[in-house]
Amino acid sequence: MDALHAAILENLASKSLSPTIIPFRHGVFRYLFRGKGEKSQDRGNLLLEKRDFSRCSLPIDWDRLLDSLGDGVQVEFPIKAGYLFHKAQKTIL
Repeated sequence: MDALHAAILENLASKSLSPTIIPFRHGVFRYLFRGKGEKSQDRGNLLLEKRDFSRCSLPIDWDRLLDSLGDGVQVEFPIKAGYLFHKAQKTIL
């Protein structure tokens, strides 16, 4: 969960508009988001709202980044999430 929270904060601090890719093991992703979100029109993707992150045990204000003056940015929901599978390289022991 620390890696997820750090990636979200890093993306909020960035001025880049490119998507953020956060690697998860498939089983962990399924545990966190099974039965959550709505199916996107893009095949294989989910649209997640803030409430869909309830199993993630994130801090209270995980979806915003504020400076000392109280100015900042926050996550715009819904978030589109999907799977990216990579074939593991075969190893012979």
